[in-house]
Amino acid sequence: MIRCKLLSTLLIVCSVGGCGRVSSTPVVSPDGLLEAVPDTTGELAVTIKSKDGPILYRWETGASPYQWWVVEWKDNHTLQMASGDIGAYMLERQPDNTWRESTPGMVFSPDGKWVASTSWESGETKKLRIWFGNVQGRRSYSVGGDFQTDFVISDPFNCAHWNGNDRVIVKAADGERSWMKLEDGTWTYEN
Repeated sequence: MIRCKLLSTLLIVCSVGGCGRVSSTPVVSPDGLLEAVPDTTGELAVTIKSKDGPILYRWETGASPYQWWVVEWKDNHTLQMASGDIGAYMLERQPDNTWRESTPGMVFSPDGKWVASTSWESGETKKLRIWFGNVQGRRSYSVGGDFQTDFVISDPFNCAHWNGNDRVIVKAADGERSWMKLEDGTWTYEN
């Protein structure tokens, strides 16, 4: 859903604004209180500021301003960006008003030490693939488990959620499935 929406927005941006390569037009959040301002003077960066002016966060995306890219608000707390060179990423405002980068389909544990990433193993059968990683730094993870399943899921980007820091629940077409972290940092399927 997110990638389809980003693609449709991208097509509009490309047809109207030349694939966003030179646009620094602020992108306003749905509630009108925040602005995301792209900066293409080096690598693509996005400054998030409140409507009344103070800068809240500067997101160094790592994307090239010379590739296609698009920035848009998913909701009042989530900014999403897609580009031709690094793919899709999101920036999410946390309850303490800090910002955390994530990838669609990736959900972080409440303590921020683990990430679960879900995707379709095949676009036709829509079978779940899930992997778990120990967070090592920005976009750096050591894999603690990688599972290819027979479970059919309808939405790979919003199907997983954490139950504490050691368990992930996935909504499959025929019910919920869960994985648990073992003491050695590996993961196992529970049911």
